[in-house]
Amino acid sequence: MMSFARATWLTTGMLIAWTSYAQAAPPALGNVRVSDVTPSAFSVIFTTDQRITPELRIFLDDRGLASAGSAQVDVMPLPDILQEPARTAGVWKLRVTGLSPTTTYYYQLRATSDATGSVSILPQNPPYLSATTETRIERVQTADNTRAPTKSPFLLHDSAARGTPAPAGAVVLADVEGGAAPVSVYVGDGSRGGVAGVDLSNVFSSQTHESLRINGGETVRLQTIAAHDDVRTRAWKLPAVVDGVATTLEPFSQQVTLNPGWNLVAFQVEPSDRSVETVFAAAAPDVTEVWTQVNGQWVYRDLVANTGTLTTINVNQGYFVLATAPATITVEGGWAVDEIRLLPGWNIVGYRDLDSRLVQDIVDPMTGSVRAVWGYDEATQTWRCYKPGVPAEVNDLGSIEPGRAYYVYMSTERGW
Repeated sequence: MMSFARATWLTTGMLIAWTSYAQAAPPALGNVRVSDVTPSAFSVIFTTDQRITPELRIFLDDRGLASAGSAQVDVMPLPDILQEPARTAGVWKLRVTGLSPTTTYYYQLRATSDATGSVSILPQNPPYLSATTETRIERVQTADNTRAPTKSPFLLHDSAARGTPAPAGAVVLADVEGGAAPVSVYVGDGSRGGVAGVDLSNVFSSQTHESLRINGGETVRLQTIAAHDDVRTRAWKLPAVVDGVATTLEPFSQQVTLNPGWNLVAFQVEPSDRSVETVFAAAAPDVTEVWTQVNGQWVYRDLVANTGTLTTINVNQGYFVLATAPATITVEGGWAVDEIRLLPGWNIVGYRDLDSRLVQDIVDPMTGSVRAVWGYDEATQTWRCYKPGVPAEVNDLGSIEPGRAYYVYMSTERGW
């Protein structure tokens, strides 16, 4: 029989070994994106779940056989005051310069944990990740007969005023409609706290790979990376008039109609003020109750009695809304284009598109994960359903509509 001392020694040894392994777990690398691409440079954005020392290796081929000797890598090109919060949050930007125009380069990321010395490599083996430099910076003739780069707008994005405050050291990437790659900036770099000043001069056309002419009205997607597991994307519109000066973004507008009785709704546009009272203010007193589920529990707000624990409206969350008369809700803000993560079991959610989509076009590529989608027909106060693999005549839910929410039953976790 094993002695108590022997059993205790083995158990303690196993615990120490497991603890040492857990502490020595290599850094997790994620959210890798190429940004700020010009004819002679590009940046690599990525996140980690712990403090690291990064290394970026640049090659001329996807197997890593020929090193790009002219390439220079600058780690975290930002003021010292932002270095610490960015490193702590694990939000990294590596700038590669000394490159040739219209050339594809290949890179491999290495991250060494400051705490344990363990190393993560992405990708582990060839082929390596790639980035292609742009062709030409467009220049125009000035009054003094010199040639200067074409003016592009300089955007001031105030994340706090938009209802989604971002800490200093977070990175904002701006993807402009028609652009080949995003441009990026750290929140607080050259601007007050919570504000990102995004220079669009380095946006190049995805067609010609020369400087993109921005006329206004284009959609720009702003992805804010605040930490390894804190990433959100909102779409806005560029102002109709841009002249290379500081300006702000224009919001998307969404109208959600309500019928008398119960309505199952969701908002794809996120207002800066998400309080229940503000969102439904225009429909008062016709909207009396708002219900949803949080962690499997029902929560509500009675707008007449001013009772209940539901206080804010979350984008793409599903809500049951009771109306006593027809009403229309209008919200303005950023369009939430992030993929919505659906968990096993029932999910009550909207869909991230602002246009109507055929339900089978969304669900069929997810066959094996989606078991059923149920929608509520407010006009008839009846339920409609779509189930993959079921005969068409049985399915009576034909489309997924913006402004509406749906019950989605999942067998596995998946995004839609």
